[in-house]
Amino acid sequence: MRELLAQYRAVLDELTARELIRTNNAPVGDLAEQCALTVYGGTLAKNSTASYDLTTPAGLRVQVKARQIAVQKHRSVPFSPMRSLDLDLCLFMLIEGDHVVRAQEWMVADIEAHRVPRPKRNDYIVKTGQVLSNDVGTDRTADVQAAWVSLLDSRADLQPRPPANPSPFGK
Repeated sequence: MRELLAQYRAVLDELTARELIRTNNAPVGDLAEQCALTVYGGTLAKNSTASYDLTTPAGLRVQVKARQIAVQKHRSVPFSPMRSLDLDLCLFMLIEGDHVVRAQEWMVADIEAHRVPRPKRNDYIVKTGQVLSNDVGTDRTADVQAAWVSLLDSRADLQPRPPANPSPFGK
């Protein structure tokens, strides 16, 4: 188990060095934000910004929600919760391996109409099945997949760096 954690730490360090991720969270979220930045342009919000992840050149505030799924075994699961709709649109991304299975752009009205409230937690969710159904919002899968491939390939030629600290426990 220690070896797996050390390998995971090394992967996070390398993705950070290649400027593909900004946090130590599961990398798919940070990669999705970078992908959305390629699609929409603009600037990424500070990591602590709660309601949106980037601002487009036109001033639109975009929230990015991404889930890694296995389509063959898929059951509808929630994206990370939302507490505020202080945004203009949300890009929901479903990723399987290195492929964007679906990317749907929802406006605030779409979220309001289809969200599942969780009053005890003071938040609400959207489920992956709602995005897979393709009944809501605008399908952006082709644009997002092209950006995803470009993003993953753009830094592939960088040489890996040796880990700064090979121990998963910082010793």
